[in-house]
Amino acid sequence: MPPRASGARAALLAVLAGVGGLVLFALPSVLPRAGTARAQDGGDQAAALAARVAALEAENAALRARLATDGADRELDRAIIATIDGEPLTRRDLSEACLRAYGRAYLETFLNEALVRQEARRVGLEVTSDEADRWASAELDRYAAAAGGEDRLAEQLARQSLDLPGYRAILRNNAEVALLVIELTRRRRSSEEGLRQAWDDRYGPKIELRHALWAVPDGASKDELRRAEERAKAALDKVRLGADFGKIAEGESADRASAKRLGLIGTVTRRQLEGAWPALVEPAFASSGAGLVPNVVRGARGFHIVQVLKKIPAGKPFEEVRAALAAELATAEPTAAETNEVLVELRGRYTIERRWP
Repeated sequence: MPPRASGARAALLAVLAGVGGLVLFALPSVLPRAGTARAQDGGDQAAALAARVAALEAENAALRARLATDGADRELDRAIIATIDGEPLTRRDLSEACLRAYGRAYLETFLNEALVRQEARRVGLEVTSDEADRWASAELDRYAAAAGGEDRLAEQLARQSLDLPGYRAILRNNAEVALLVIELTRRRRSSEEGLRQAWDDRYGPKIELRHALWAVPDGASKDELRRAEERAKAALDKVRLGADFGKIAEGESADRASAKRLGLIGTVTRRQLEGAWPALVEPAFASSGAGLVPNVVRGARGFHIVQVLKKIPAGKPFEEVRAALAAELATAEPTAAETNEVLVELRGRYTIERRWP
């Protein structure tokens, strides 16, 4: 499987939080971001420590290969990584400290990596050592170019107690999973379901709509549910009698993000609306045209009233563009959203039991 640096980077760095708050990798960013300053908080410390642990793993790889006796793991744990006035600190000391401080938070990242590897084994995917080496080298070159040269990159790395060889080791450690995610994403998008999703995003019907929400808390009582539904029904009646939907949304909706825009969600495809407000999909897309959805809609977060502002019919039929879409998607780099969807699907396919002590 040929390495694809830019796509793998999308999986490596951009898939940080999506549906379900999934995190794929923990990798410190060393490149400057326009208009922002690097936060000097516990998150940076955690990233720097994670980077040092990854670099240490790379440095100890040769030792791990040599230790083939029954006591190999114990010998590796006793490897000295630092001394203070001659007092040794071992790899085990660092591992236990990292587990105490960051183990629970890192668990979801670890599970994602394990899921990717397990799925790759199931479908017969693998990344060779040469492929991973080429990807790590290409990524390091890309970082250096973006930073303004190797010297400039080395300066940025030094501020996180890293150097160029150490950072390349981190990239190399992450290469296998990154490349596997890219290939799994490509296979998903080339499936019939993936092609139809691509058609829907590009050519499928769209609607422009707004809503107002009367929220209910988790575990709401029957009285709380009844009161919220009654408020939504009262608002719907007001709109029917001529009240301004936008003003009602602005003043009453619990979805404050859209309330600031007079309830406007925007122009969306069916799949986009499913990702944000799944309960609104059927009543909104089933409407015959622009207008008020006639009934209050019950959703996961409460009760909605919905107004369809515009319906945009589908463009080219799926069969007409199927072959062209397949050819385009075969070479286009996967997006962060696509790779995140792969992880969401894997989490639904496999049974995960967390047994953190």
